[in-house]
Parts: sequence; structure tokens; C-alpha cells
Amino acid sequence: MYTHINLIFRGELMIKRLRYFVLPVILLTLCILFVASSLVFIREGWRRDSEEAAVPEMVELDFFQMREEALAGFDSVISAFHEAYPHIRVSQQNVAGAQELLLARMQRDDLPSIFTYWPTQLSYLKAVERGSLLPLTDQPFLSRINRAPLEMARSADGEIYALPINCNCVEVFYNKDLFATLHLSVPETVEELFDICEILEEKGITPCVFTRRDGKIAHAAQGVLAALCPDYLDLLEHAGRGTLNEAEEKELTDAFRVLHRFTSFDQPLALYPAQANRYFLGGKAAMYYAGSYVLGDLVRGDADFEIGVFPFPGYTREDRVLLWSVDTAICISAACQHTEEALLFIDFLTGQEAASVYTDLDMEPSCITDARQENPVSRAMEQHMSEYRQAEWIKSRFSYETALAFELAVRSYVLDGDMDALMDELRHIF
Repeated sequence: MYTHINLIFRGELMIKRLRYFVLPVILLTLCILFVASSLVFIREGWRRDSEEAAVPEMVELDFFQMREEALAGFDSVISAFHEAYPHIRVSQQNVAGAQELLLARMQRDDLPSIFTYWPTQLSYLKAVERGSLLPLTDQPFLSRINRAPLEMARSADGEIYALPINCNCVEVFYNKDLFATLHLSVPETVEELFDICEILEEKGITPCVFTRRDGKIAHAAQGVLAALCPDYLDLLEHAGRGTLNEAEEKELTDAFRVLHRFTSFDQPLALYPAQANRYFLGGKAAMYYAGSYVLGDLVRGDADFEIGVFPFPGYTREDRVLLWSVDTAICISAACQHTEEALLFIDFLTGQEAASVYTDLDMEPSCITDARQENPVSRAMEQHMSEYRQAEWIKSRFSYETALAFELAVRSYVLDGDMDALMDELRHIF
């Protein structure tokens, strides 16, 4: 019995000793587990914070561009840009009456982040004076732009606020196959052009088609005026001031008579660009007098003949003047909240790959040196712009409203041929 009691006593003693030993071990283990779990939690938190910090904040840029013909080209570039920079979303906008809307937004200082404009127009120069545009002069991508259009975009203060992308010119597109069949050569004088028109008319072929509305008949008028009286802007200004002398008036009216004679061959009338495109592509007209902006639609129209192009000729072979200027230039609003991303988009657009994709779809003569221009008609226009004296558009000197009034006056004149009424209108408009 003593032995039994002794064993019980020793067991209780061992239990007490184990209690004093095990309890601290358990507590220590719990502390270690707590610290370890805390470290894991902190480490996971750091990892999540690092991953979140590595994902850039999404940036939205609205891109307002004013040429319907450029939609496909810009869509392709924007799609490639999104792949390269998924955190920057560029939203292209193009609406009817785009210039009127942008002018209204300029007036209330509500410009889009990025937008296109014409850097030689008077309304653009006024936006520069108001400080509405971000200077681009020190940006490295300017080195990728051809010198002539870049200098056109340079403002009076020496700064560049608009990056030229492509140029436009007004020329005569023609059916090369038909010309070859009839043994017709590209005319080098106005009289040679009218001789061709009469030959075509005798054979029952409409010599030339024009667009009578959407402002395009005014483009044709300016093209003819530039070719026949290169200083036509001065003459229009003199007409408005009442200082047009007899010789100047004759020069101006003679040029308008050439315009009227040339447009009188246009039957049936094409009111809109789509109609004019169809008439020319369908073989209903041998020539089409329009801006280079129609070339993309003509090529995509899949004509069954080869298209050629030539400048509207002067009175003599030595008279070589062409109406051309920058057609698309990219601007950034001075109020843009994401200038770094906007500049990145322009830098991407002017890179060789993106610029070539855009040029291939737009087809107007490119201002970007590395853009690969494959279309022979566009290459011919680029050559003409380099060889001919350049004449500017009415909007480079006069207001948008003045240009609209000129269009209405010309539209009436080509229909009725009333020279007196036209000159009265010009004196009032300018």
C-alpha cells in the first residue's frame, strides 16, 4: 500500500512538473505561430500592393477628328496603340458638321484632349493666340515630319502647335485606259484641256464630274483660280475693299469663266461626293476634279480601269501652280489633363509602322518621312506638290463664315453663269 501511495505521489509530482514545462512551450508555440502568420499576412499585403502599383491607372483620351475619309486609318492606328498601351483608351469621334462644332467648343474653351485641325486656317491661328493649344516644338517626333508641311504649321511666334500628318491638293483624276484608247495626252494648258473635253463630248462621254455640294464646288473653284491667277486671294481681298483695278478684275473674271466652262461639261450633275465617285468609277465621266481626299474611296471602289492624276493646267505650260496645304494635323488642348499620354499617342502615330498603316488606308500624300506610300496616284500628287508653286486656301486668310459665303456664290455662278451677280457677291463677301 505504501508503494502504491508513493507511486501516486510521484505521478502527481511529475504532472505538476510537466505542467510547468509544457505550458510555456505551448505559449511559445502559439506566439511563434502568431508571428509567422502575421509575417505571411504582411508579405501578402506587400505583394498585393506591389502588383496594384505595377498596374497603371486607366487613362481616357477623347480624339476629335474632322475628316470622315480618315476614320478607317485612325481606327487601325488606335487599335494597335491599345495593344501596346492597354492602360490608355483613345476614343475617336467624327460627326457631321465637325468644324462648326469644334469652332463652338473653341469659343467656350471646351476643346477635346486631342483633335485634328488645319494649321494654315485663320480660325486655328486665333486659337493659338488665345493659348488654347499645347506647344509641340520640343517634341522629338517633329523630326519625322517633312520640312515643307512642318513649316506651314509653324505659327508667328515660332512654335509648332499642330503636327502635320498628311496633305491635300486639288487635281484632276482621269481614266488612263480611256485616254489611251482615244489617244489623248495629259493636257498642259487650259485650251488643251478644253480640246479634250470637246472630243469626249462628241463621243458621248461626259468629260468631267464635280461635287456640287458639301463645300466641294468651292474647292474646285479655288483650284482653278489658283492655277490661273496664283494671287487670287489678293484679288478677292481687293474686290472686297473696292480696290480691284481693271487688269485685276479681268484676271479674276477670266478665271471664273474658265471654271464655268469647265463645269458646264458636267452632265448629269453630282450633288454629293458619293455620287461623283460612282459616276467616275462607273465610267460615266472621263475625269473627276476633286481633292486628294477622295482617292481612298476611289481605290476602294475597285475601278476596272487605271486611275491617273494631273494638276489643273494654266494658260501656258510654264504656268505651274497647285492648290495644296496640310489637310490633317494633330493638336493637343492646353487644358488636357493627360498630356504625357496624349504625346505618347502622337509619338506612336508618327512611328514608321503606324504611319504606314494610316497612310495606306487614307492614301492622301503623307507628311511623315518614314510612311511608306504605295499608291502610284498618291505618289504622283506628292511629286506635283514638290514641283509646282503652292497656292493656299481661302480659309488661310479669311474667316470660316467668309468661306461658306464664297461657296454659295460659286454654287450659284456655275449654275447660271451670271458674272455680274458673282462679282457683286464677292465685293460684299470679302
